[in-house]
Amino acid sequence: MKTIILSLTILLASVYAVFSQTAIIQGNVQTNAAGDQSGIGVTIEGSTLDGLTLVTIDEVVYTDAEGDFEFTYNLYANPLYPAFSSNPYADIMVNITFHKDGFDDKEVLNVSANSTPVTMENTLLFPTGIVLYKPQIAMVRYDTLGQYPNVVWKRDEDESIKTYIVYKLVDSKWQEVGQVPFENHGVFEDTDITPGQQCEYQLQVIFEDDSKSDYSSSQQTPKIEVTVVQGVPQIRWSNLNELSRIDPLLIRKVILYRSDSPTGDFEPIDELVITDLTQQELIAKLTMLDESIPAAGTYYYRVGHEYYQWIDPRNHNLKIESGPFILAMSNISEAQNAEASETSQSTVAADEQVSIVLLGNSLTINSQSEQIYSIVAADGKTVAQGSVTGSILLALSQGVYVVRVGAVSQTIIVP
Repeated sequence: MKTIILSLTILLASVYAVFSQTAIIQGNVQTNAAGDQSGIGVTIEGSTLDGLTLVTIDEVVYTDAEGDFEFTYNLYANPLYPAFSSNPYADIMVNITFHKDGFDDKEVLNVSANSTPVTMENTLLFPTGIVLYKPQIAMVRYDTLGQYPNVVWKRDEDESIKTYIVYKLVDSKWQEVGQVPFENHGVFEDTDITPGQQCEYQLQVIFEDDSKSDYSSSQQTPKIEVTVVQGVPQIRWSNLNELSRIDPLLIRKVILYRSDSPTGDFEPIDELVITDLTQQELIAKLTMLDESIPAAGTYYYRVGHEYYQWIDPRNHNLKIESGPFILAMSNISEAQNAEASETSQSTVAADEQVSIVLLGNSLTINSQSEQIYSIVAADGKTVAQGSVTGSILLALSQGVYVVRVGAVSQTIIVP
């Protein structure tokens, strides 16, 4: 039984002529094996308006030997559009279903068929009851200068793999960005980005018989953001939306590095061992503080996710920064400090000196001594920050927040 992989491109084109208003849905459906691609059914279902009359679209076309298909239909006028509208035609929404006996159907719903062109790529039609081979990304990390993502994987010698394909998520769609022959190092550097941009990647392999595998799980580059509050840099190395990507079974610790130059030596200044942390404890530590700045000035930070997994350097040709472990390094983020950290800020406040109390949507922070506080929402945005001595009352909207006062952190949920 052949496994089918769809590499579908649907091009929707509208021709606005006096006597002919038509559009074309066309694309290409490929199996994962070389050879005849004909006979894959493409069902287009939807409706439009011919004046005030409802017109039903229910057509089936089949791919040719190359896997190409095409469907042409009328763009009917919609009298309900005002005269000044730039689109006088009816909204046409269609559902597209791909079918091949022996395989699970694949549906693409709510395709706008009279607006912008639609492109769908890398859609996989799974064979019924068969589990496909899936490659694995070891990690995604930035290069030495913190500019370009490196996708790293361990080559599987037990499979007859010819080529690795690397995909990047662009505008919510997976796009192929490179191919790496199996005999090369298991690494792909993506230079087609803005330096330091965070990206997400996945892998697929082409076997020696030209068939293709399933897609790997996706991974992102580590990304940090640095803000400075009263001379103390706060380095946010993750947020709640990305927390599911931090797997304590794979990553043993997060290490914070600092340098006085973006191209200088980055020295470790702090680390967070996450192996035994609960999820709530991890949420409370998504921001690390640098309370040991030697003087005012400009500093640069990176974090490294230290993995348990050892990857043979001969396979990926990357520097190993941490002995028997390998680091997925983040981007480089700059912090400009007008003042050095005060000695009092480097001392850890005892829990009994700080209280964080939530009543309804009102948050009360009490501190016996001056402390820096910050409140960060689930999307990673800081909604409030400053210093507190005594008591302060804040109103919060519904959501999940991480409240940090000095060295005390607490996750709160506002109903």
